[in-house]
Amino acid sequence: MAKAKTQLFSEISGSFKQGVTFRKLPNKAKQIFQRKPIPSYTRTDKQDNVRTGYRRLCDIWKKAEWLDKTVYTNFAGIYKITPFNAWMKFNMPIMSRKPVLYLGMDEGQGTTAHDYSEFENNGEIVGATWQKLSTGKHYLSFDGIDDHGLVPNIPNITELTIMFWIRTTETRNWKYPLSNEGNQPFSSGVKGWRFSLGIAGSQSNFDISESETNYSRVNGGAINDGKWHFMVLWWDGIIQRIYKDTKKKDEKTFSGDITNDLPIMLGVDYRLIGHARCDLCLVRIIAKAIPEEAFIKAFEIERHLFGV
Repeated sequence: MAKAKTQLFSEISGSFKQGVTFRKLPNKAKQIFQRKPIPSYTRTDKQDNVRTGYRRLCDIWKKAEWLDKTVYTNFAGIYKITPFNAWMKFNMPIMSRKPVLYLGMDEGQGTTAHDYSEFENNGEIVGATWQKLSTGKHYLSFDGIDDHGLVPNIPNITELTIMFWIRTTETRNWKYPLSNEGNQPFSSGVKGWRFSLGIAGSQSNFDISESETNYSRVNGGAINDGKWHFMVLWWDGIIQRIYKDTKKKDEKTFSGDITNDLPIMLGVDYRLIGHARCDLCLVRIIAKAIPEEAFIKAFEIERHLFGV
């Protein structure tokens, strides 16, 4: 018996030296050894995405001089958590999905809208002004005259989820708060997508063009009421949908691809003269059609920023 115990303790000691940690469980019979962290070769894509998003947010929180933490300090007091945990609470639901673009708009000043994603596709702001909500959340306001923003293109899209918050009282025909048509219309054969306001602003649309003759539109209803709305443009390569405030408004079948090398534009259409009068915040793009429950969760958390 003594020899067996000696051998057991020797094995435990050797395990500790190899970096294995001992985890206590309520039932002693279920005590296990667990190596930390999980080796990269055993992690799933989902675990890797969460890990990447978490590390990226940690780096921004610690190092970004442009980050205004006011809104997270405010909500830290409401939720009885730290400002850092509030930062994670609001941003991790989508950052854990490996976005290819995440414009959090927490700067409040300057001519750059920083991309929180690992790809750092920072946007250039031309004329649009920074504004702040009563909660402390910043957003960009476009005057409908000459304001716009440009973001490097996200190429090779075969699936798509675009999420953003928008407030508008736009009443003029065919304005484009968000698109990647570049400087050409779909009718010229350019591939791309766009979010448009049409028919005197009384309807919102999500358009996809695979070619000059293969063109599709779904309608999201009116948003010209001066209120903040959470819009989701969704495409899994076959089904195209538009959601307003998490409610599916329209759906149709569309297959093809929308690969191009054109920039993503904020607050303006393809001519760079048809500017939209609107406010935009939290513009995110994921190169995958994520499940409804994922963006519903994000909406339920983020809505408190906008008083919805």
